[in-house]
Amino acid sequence: MARGGWMEKGKSVVMDWLRAHLVFAGDECLIWPFSVNWNGYGHVKYDGRIQYAHRIMCLLAHGPAPTSKHVAAHSCHNGQGGCVNPCHLSWQTPRENLLARREIGTNIPKKRWTNKGTLTADQVRQIRALKGRMNQRQIGALFGISYQHVSVVQRGKLRGHPL
Repeated sequence: MARGGWMEKGKSVVMDWLRAHLVFAGDECLIWPFSVNWNGYGHVKYDGRIQYAHRIMCLLAHGPAPTSKHVAAHSCHNGQGGCVNPCHLSWQTPRENLLARREIGTNIPKKRWTNKGTLTADQVRQIRALKGRMNQRQIGALFGISYQHVSVVQRGKLRGHPL
């Protein structure tokens, strides 16, 4: 692939790893070996911003997205497992991606900030008691929830809970 334009934007060990794996042709998932965010997706600094690693791999392997609304979709449905296999990635509209996830059964509805099945009343009290003693990421890891969920609990915005 000719170098130029968007191919020159990222220069780092991480970007070198992505470029080296553009030719990866295995059927198995190629798991991102660097940092991941709270939901399991790899991330990389590219073009001055933190972006999803699978999106940058899709950009490098398949060119720019057709529109700004297109997403880098996984045919393996293992994005949260850190897959960046270029053979598993393609540009899709959000609707196309949603329909593909529904078809395969991996469409998980967005969680609401409630305690239904997530936190007990005692856990909510413990999370609130830890405010100022631990940061929200640490508390989230302790209870198996995101730091955003911790923030909602600590601010008293947890819907469906009497506390």
